[in-house]
Amino acid sequence: AAMYCDRLLVLRDGRAITEGAPAEVLTPALIEQVYGVHTEVTHEPGHPVIRFLRPAAPDGSPPKRSVTSDAPTTP
Repeated sequence: AAMYCDRLLVLRDGRAITEGAPAEVLTPALIEQVYGVHTEVTHEPGHPVIRFLRPAAPDGSPPKRSVTSDAPTTP
């Protein structure tokens, strides 16, 4: 939605939490509050890019970037 919409309405349990331009609305804090996941948000020309992070380690160290791909590997 962030790539195609000028404005977003974020819902949680059927209720509006916030609305606005994607770059204003899609923050790591809001995404964690609404969806319960850790993210990193960067800004590409025209839209934010959301990367999901692994949960924090049991020792409390910060989450590490989760790298996954469905792309085939080349030997």
